[in-house]
Amino acid sequence: MFFKNYALVLLVATICSCSDEKPLLEGTVVNITEGIELTLPEGIQFRALQGHDSTVGEIVDTNDDSFYIYIDIGGLAGSYVDQDDDNVQSGRSINEKYIYQKKERAFLNRTGCCFFFTFPDVGPANFVTPDDDNIDRVIDIIESLNSKL
Repeated sequence: MFFKNYALVLLVATICSCSDEKPLLEGTVVNITEGIELTLPEGIQFRALQGHDSTVGEIVDTNDDSFYIYIDIGGLAGSYVDQDDDNVQSGRSINEKYIYQKKERAFLNRTGCCFFFTFPDVGPANFVTPDDDNIDRVIDIIESLNSKL
């Protein structure tokens, strides 16, 4: 009996250690707009901005001016990612798929930037970051999106 239990424990430990599943981001869950939540790590804040026909805002690091994500969510926001472009990649948040690409264009008062992320089935919900300096942190936040829609 000992060996059966030991083998079962060993099997479960092996399966868990080989999982591709990313651990959930730790932080504060923030309601960006009705039905869309993000988890923001300590020191990261969401600030709502005045939008005319969509929900707009920004995510900033209170200790690092180089960290910035612009948000534009809603039917009239459209998709910021050219879905038919060859360089489009895809990813997955907690419960939604997203697509993203890097484009060399003027945006966010910068030239030659940005990384564009779009959740086509949620709004669409668009996220833009100006460069790849903080891209791992940005993707962690993007992948924390939880849609209740």
